[in-house]
Amino acid sequence: VDKNNQVGGNASFVEGMFAVNSSLQREQGIEIQPADIVEAELTRGQHRQNGDLWLDLVNKSADNISWCIEQGVTYSGTVDDYYGGLFPTFHWFKDNKAAVGYVEPMKNRLDELGVQLHLKTTVNGLMMKDGKVAGAYASGDEGTLQYNAKAVVFATGGFGGNKDMMDEMGVLSHKFCSCHIGAENSHGDGIRLAVW
Repeated sequence: VDKNNQVGGNASFVEGMFAVNSSLQREQGIEIQPADIVEAELTRGQHRQNGDLWLDLVNKSADNISWCIEQGVTYSGTVDDYYGGLFPTFHWFKDNKAAVGYVEPMKNRLDELGVQLHLKTTVNGLMMKDGKVAGAYASGDEGTLQYNAKAVVFATGGFGGNKDMMDEMGVLSHKFCSCHIGAENSHGDGIRLAVW
């Protein structure tokens, strides 16, 4: 379900993915110690983050690349430090655009799996059953729809396009310039649903 008229949203503008010790890195002789990544991130954040969560992210990141390749995602083959980062962990998508290397292949995969896409459809409520999310309500060109689901994933971006919510969340909107492409469509829908 996507309130936009095409899938991908802001992800279309992403250039690549993070991973440590992926198959693409191994092919290029790049080997990184996961502990080095975690320590660098903890140091940069003055050790306020949860190191276990970072280690989990780092340790599973190579599997993310493998899974994406299995789904048809294409990479340029370049793995680098993304303009001066600490480690060569950035895996560039084909043509350096997720719209080309990620979004289109994943859309094709959805088609192969027979997944129905409902575009120009906004989720505006959740169904609850026994204290758990059991689906969602949405409205769009097809009218009001009810989706029964075992799980609901919020992939709705932030709230940079919603001045009232920015003020409510403590962001001084009168001092803030949102320059992110697609921010005007980020109204905080998913955040409000999650809080509800």
